[in-house]
Amino acid sequence: MANTYKNYDDMMILRFGDWELEELESGLLKAICHTLGCKKSDLEDKILLIDGFLEVLGIPVILYMAIMSKVEIRENPTKPELYQRIFAEQGGIFDRFHQEGTQYSTGAHVLRDPENIKKYLGFLQDAAFQMFQNNDLVLSKGSCNIPELEFQGNWVSVLEFPIKHLFEDPQTNIEFIHKSIYEYFVAECLYHSITYTINEKESVEDLAGTFGDMLKDNHLSLEILEFLKWKIKNGEQNKIYDYVNEAFQIMLQDGMTYYMEGKCKKVLECEIRIFQNMLEILHCWECRIVGSDALISYIRRVCQDGLNLNRVDLRGADLRGANLRGANLRGANLSMANLQGSIWKKEDIKKALPNIQKATFTYLIIEEQGRRKRVDRSDLFPNG
Repeated sequence: MANTYKNYDDMMILRFGDWELEELESGLLKAICHTLGCKKSDLEDKILLIDGFLEVLGIPVILYMAIMSKVEIRENPTKPELYQRIFAEQGGIFDRFHQEGTQYSTGAHVLRDPENIKKYLGFLQDAAFQMFQNNDLVLSKGSCNIPELEFQGNWVSVLEFPIKHLFEDPQTNIEFIHKSIYEYFVAECLYHSITYTINEKESVEDLAGTFGDMLKDNHLSLEILEFLKWKIKNGEQNKIYDYVNEAFQIMLQDGMTYYMEGKCKKVLECEIRIFQNMLEILHCWECRIVGSDALISYIRRVCQDGLNLNRVDLRGADLRGANLRGANLRGANLSMANLQGSIWKKEDIKKALPNIQKATFTYLIIEEQGRRKRVDRSDLFPNG
């Protein structure tokens, strides 16, 4: 479009990504006028093309899917809402394969059958979660079960949208056309596994085993958690929370891996990884987490950085020597908690000062550029 209209005086093309946040604080229109060196009245009867203006719809393939799915863009849906509409079993992008008046409306297509759509969406979940467990965005074609779908009396194996076309990859690997689609289907798989275990098995122990099996291999990203949080918020969240919280409590008592069906290598690493992921999942409900002795014991043993301890009640907790590097303590209650010798990053300590003022300690260990030094309480709070 830029090339087509480069000599068209009434067309102005701007790139949203070129603006700094400070330039946008006073509003988009003022930022446009500042960039073009013009007044608001100068824009009358002009056409402005702003490249990359919405976070999700600025991605060409996502915009294409939204248009094909007839999503109402003017409603400005969130990313989870948008993807939920696009990949719905009914009313989403697969409907375009059979509705009248579209480019797919003539001829036969295997994904016109609702049962085939359901099976294929299940395959996308399984493939995405296998990528998550492998910590790899590519699967070899032979490592996953490509579904056989019924088509005109025969059974056929199909790899369709949103998998990349196989002719683009000579190794015939399986890869999603965009990383965010992979993240969406990981969250879908996790949510469906949780709700299936709750509704069908109704056992807290089974749910603890499901969590252990699914969370032992990789860390849940912020993007996956964003999708999962939306699914929980729009589902039976109270019923799910009770089961998830109960499962977490017995995992704290007996071990994160205790209820798993299979064995796992490097069990200590798996314990830590599952614990971190379970904390993140519980935060999807934005509820305060009770700081039990078992929880505090795990916090003290975890060597990984970046624990999400937001809204955790840690009053009076014994956290001597605990690794709090990169920890999210924004809503944590640390009143009378023993932080003696706990380890912090220098960039985090300033943000944590209001939280730790009521804690008990004479010194902390501060890490900067790989070096650690002791910092006394009097240095942090010179006025007492």
